[in-house]
Amino acid sequence: MEAAGICGLDLETTGLDPLSSRARLAQLSLPSGRVYVADLWKLEAPLQDLGQLSERSDIKKVGHNLKFDLSFIQASCGKRLNMSNLFDIMLASQVCWAGYFDLLKAPKATKNPWKTRLPEHNLKALAERHLGLSLSKDLQASNWGAGELSQEQKDYAARDAAVLLPLHDILQELLQKNELEHIAELEFRALPSVIELELQGLPLDTQACRAMMEEKKARALAIAQSLQAEAQNAGFEPRRKKGKKYSPLLNPDSSQDVLAFLQSQGHNISSTGEASLKELSQAGCSFAGDLLQYRRLARQKKFIEDWLLKLSPIDGRLHPGYFQLATKAGRFSSKAPNAQQIPKRGEDGQAMRKLFKAPPGKKLIKG
Repeated sequence: MEAAGICGLDLETTGLDPLSSRARLAQLSLPSGRVYVADLWKLEAPLQDLGQLSERSDIKKVGHNLKFDLSFIQASCGKRLNMSNLFDIMLASQVCWAGYFDLLKAPKATKNPWKTRLPEHNLKALAERHLGLSLSKDLQASNWGAGELSQEQKDYAARDAAVLLPLHDILQELLQKNELEHIAELEFRALPSVIELELQGLPLDTQACRAMMEEKKARALAIAQSLQAEAQNAGFEPRRKKGKKYSPLLNPDSSQDVLAFLQSQGHNISSTGEASLKELSQAGCSFAGDLLQYRRLARQKKFIEDWLLKLSPIDGRLHPGYFQLATKAGRFSSKAPNAQQIPKRGEDGQAMRKLFKAPPGKKLIKG
C-alpha cells in the first residue's frame, strides 16, 4: 500500500450498528488486482492498525459508503481518528450523476403519464453500470459471526473489494472531465465529522419525551373524536373499505373518508392535501382547520415515538444515520430516526428542541 499510495478498503460485520456489532473481515485491495482478506477475530489489534491506516495522508483509502466501514474502525479504536485522504465511490457517483434521471411510463398515474427513476449508487449498480460486472449479493446477510467462515463468504468479500479501485479510476476520470473534483473532495473531507456525529449521538430527556408524546396523543384523540362527532351529526356514513371491518365513524386518517365528507358538505375539492385544507380553513371551514391540527399532532407524536424506540441500548442516546447526498436536491438528511425535521418555529418546535438538552455540566458533543 505504501508503494502504491492507494488501497481499497471494505469490512464485513456482524450487524449495522458500530456500537453493538463487530467487524469480522477486512478486505484490502491493490492496483495490481490482488485482494487480501483478513479474519479480524484471529489477528491481534487489527482494527488499531486500520485506524492508523485511516490517518495516513500518504495512502488514499477507497471504499463504497466509507462512513460505514470507518465508523466501525473508529468505534473499535475508542478514540476520534484524524482520518485523511479518503475517496468514497458512492459519494463520487452521487456527485457525478446529480441531476440525471430516466423517464418511465406511468400508465396508472392520473396527473403525469411519466415518472422519474434516479440512478442507483449501491455497489452492485455501480459495478454493473461502469464495469459490466454482475455482483451477487446473496451472502451479504449471511452469518458473519460464525466460528468459521465458509470459503464462499471469503470469496464474496474479496469480490466486493476487487471492484473498488477500478471504479475509483473511472469515477475519478468522470469528476475530472466534469470539473467536479473540488465538490467531491468537500464531501470526502466531511466524512470524519459525519462519523463523529453518528457515533456520539444525541442525549434525549426520555422522561420529558414520553410526557410530551402522551400529551400530543391525548390532544390528537380529542380532535379526532370531535371530527367524528361533527361528521356523524351531519348524517355522514363512510363507505365500506375492502378487507376492513366496517365502522360508522369517520376515520380522520383516511383521505377517502375525509374527501367524501367534505364533498358531501358542498366543498368543491379533489384532494385532502395540506394546500387544499388550508384554503378551506381560510374560507371558514372549521373541519379543515381541525383536521390540519390533528395531522400535525399525529405527526409529532409519531416523530417522538420513533425517537424513543430508536434509543441505543449501549449508551441510551439517539444515533441517527446522516446522509450527505441522499436526497434529490443534494441536501444533508437523516433517518433511523429522523432527527432534523423538528418544527423551526412556535411552541412545538421550541419544546421539542428542549428534549435534546444535555444534563447540567455535560456537553452535547464531546471534545
